[in-house]
Amino acid sequence: YLGLNAQMRDLGFKKGYGKENFESTMPQGEFIAGLKVNPYLGFELGYFSSIERYRNATTEYPTQNLGIPDFYENPGDYTRALGSSKINGGSLNVVGFVPLTANIQVLGSVGLARLRIKLRYLPVANELGLMSQAGTEATSRDFVHSKYIPQAKLGAQYLITQTVGLKALIGWEGTKRFNLLKNKQGRPARVSLKDSYTLGL
Repeated sequence: YLGLNAQMRDLGFKKGYGKENFESTMPQGEFIAGLKVNPYLGFELGYFSSIERYRNATTEYPTQNLGIPDFYENPGDYTRALGSSKINGGSLNVVGFVPLTANIQVLGSVGLARLRIKLRYLPVANELGLMSQAGTEATSRDFVHSKYIPQAKLGAQYLITQTVGLKALIGWEGTKRFNLLKNKQGRPARVSLKDSYTLGL
């Protein structure tokens, strides 16, 4: 079988390590190809990609920003920045089906996903006003990282006809394994994630 899945992802960031800088809700689409070997067991390949999300963020000192302790700045100083986030990847899952009626099934899956996360933190202003292009480039941070993570889904599907169905799923992914590090001008910046959840139809 083949399918398309429209999803909303909640990609949480840890406080002081990206929560204040990046958007955590991310719409995404997924293409699925599956093989059902019997009425109760199947395998699925999937590929998904999110929409790139942007967030205008203002960080006031003293605080910790992207893992960098800035406790020694004067209170009231700030940095205004633009954060962008995008995630994509593929997955392989084992799927179990439990028929309730001829048209309704409960299903669950477990498997592995290969995710690629791309984040950009771009300061644009501070307490002195708009930053120059050179200042913006000097303080920007780009985080790109790929990793294998576990995932699981639970949901139900309704067969409208023998060949067309509608499926609703709630998913979990172990994205807290991501710990993105970027060195620039001797100041290591870090982004740490929480586990993420998806809701799809």
